[in-house]
Amino acid sequence: LIRLLEATNYSLDQLYHVTGLVGNRNYIPDFEAAWREIFPDPDHAPAWQVMPLGLDARDNLVQVIARGVERA
Repeated sequence: LIRLLEATNYSLDQLYHVTGLVGNRNYIPDFEAAWREIFPDPDHAPAWQVMPLGLDARDNLVQVIARGVERA
């Protein structure tokens, strides 16, 4: 996510919502740990949610959907 934002000249503070889709519920704690590493202060983090894909995904461990706003 950080590399994608950097490649598109966006920054973390431009995010307002992120959805993490995990191929297996066992990945949820890892996603949450990574999130807290990037955003240690929940009062200054975008809204977020983690959801299982509903099937065990063979090729996708985690998919991220990020929404942000462009600054003038």
